[in-house]
Amino acid sequence: MQIMTRFEEENGGELLVATLCLLETSSTGLLETELLQILGDTDNLMQPQAAEGSEKDDSKSEKQGKYSEPLPAYKWAEVYRALRPFLRPFGDSGEGRLDFYHRSLSKAVRQKYLQNEKDQKWWNKKLAGYFENVQNLERKVEEYPHHLIELDDKDRLKELLTDWDIFEELFNIEYSSKLIKYWNKTCTHDEMEQCYVTKMENLVNDPEAPKQLLSQRLERLSRFLAQMGRYTRSIEYSSKAQTLEEELGSDPERMADVHYNIAIVMIEKKGLNGFMDKKDLVVCREIFEHFEKSVELRRPIMGDNKEQKLKLGLALTRQAFNCTEFVYLGGNEWMSKDRAKEVAVDRLEEAMKLYEELHDDYHYGDALITRGLCEEGGERLKYYLEAEEKLVQSAGRLNPKMDRLLLNTGIHYEENGEYFKSYEYFHRWYLMVMDLYGEKHIKVKRCIDTLREPFYVRVANQRGKEIPAPYEP
Repeated sequence: MQIMTRFEEENGGELLVATLCLLETSSTGLLETELLQILGDTDNLMQPQAAEGSEKDDSKSEKQGKYSEPLPAYKWAEVYRALRPFLRPFGDSGEGRLDFYHRSLSKAVRQKYLQNEKDQKWWNKKLAGYFENVQNLERKVEEYPHHLIELDDKDRLKELLTDWDIFEELFNIEYSSKLIKYWNKTCTHDEMEQCYVTKMENLVNDPEAPKQLLSQRLERLSRFLAQMGRYTRSIEYSSKAQTLEEELGSDPERMADVHYNIAIVMIEKKGLNGFMDKKDLVVCREIFEHFEKSVELRRPIMGDNKEQKLKLGLALTRQAFNCTEFVYLGGNEWMSKDRAKEVAVDRLEEAMKLYEELHDDYHYGDALITRGLCEEGGERLKYYLEAEEKLVQSAGRLNPKMDRLLLNTGIHYEENGEYFKSYEYFHRWYLMVMDLYGEKHIKVKRCIDTLREPFYVRVANQRGKEIPAPYEP
């Protein structure tokens, strides 16, 4: 503590303290330009009680900050010169991220200046006030939601996450990890869905909103709602997007996206059942046909476009997965077991070739999982092991593809009567789904139902493992 006090007195006083607190409180570090802008608001630099001779009270809100003029360079030079040995290096442009090089300084700053929740929240509030008005969306989504979560400001979080620009920045066609995480910390899934329903209704009722924009928003929102397990609304929105695209003239690229989205939502909703039945093959045929339309529309327009190649690969991979259900259930009059395997392997070969061209080990690993589903016994497990290696090397162990790998490996061992091994994989699967989607996601229900089956309850008791409580939405 004495060292920090002397360091503060000798190297810039309040400016140095503010810099230390801002860096420590930030979510991902700060750009030098951001620091200079915040530090330039000298009237609101420190907490009122911490500023020498200050008569301000703590009612000052973060919105009173004025960031029109950055801190003069000569003042910053003194602070930076003192802190330089402790900061991670950044590029000559000054646009690199500044953060502490050693966690020991981080710990010292917390012990000296951020001892209690009130201190921490003051700096969270200051950073929230700054990033609320930042135009750089990439930086805004990195910092602003974090500080609103720390402040437990759920109203502003809802407003932020339903802003269309922010939604687009955080949305990912396969897995919107940050958007999911932020909503899980904001409100219930019912409330989340209603926020977007209201937002969508406002857009639909806007006479100046073009149909093309409506279609794109409906499709993407449909996909995200499916990622959150809200399948009924998701299917409604995907159907509306299809209708709008047909009214607009059925642009091949847009229709390829729409058919893919409809198929994905249907296949994910069907997957919640936890079991497969012969009558499900009627739905599987409908899913197959949507994927087939997406593939047929995408192939002619793909060219050398990497995004189009990836989208085609995704459609082919999921279409192949859909075919494996015909294989597993013995086929029907529309598609036999042998024909289903033939189509699945053909689609996977085409997809894996695309992934090789894109140097995409992550999706190649996903395709290997589905390739394993086309086989039996040790041959299936061989593909699963190769898939795991690809996935872990490319994306670590916490990712949505590992979710399905753990589930399918557990099913493999269960079908072979190796119940202790299947339990291990089902338990890992449960923990991963909880981490990926949050404890209230509908996918967690299937995990819990599996682990609460009488046999697996006995296995858990034998191993001293905790048995999950019944699922509560």
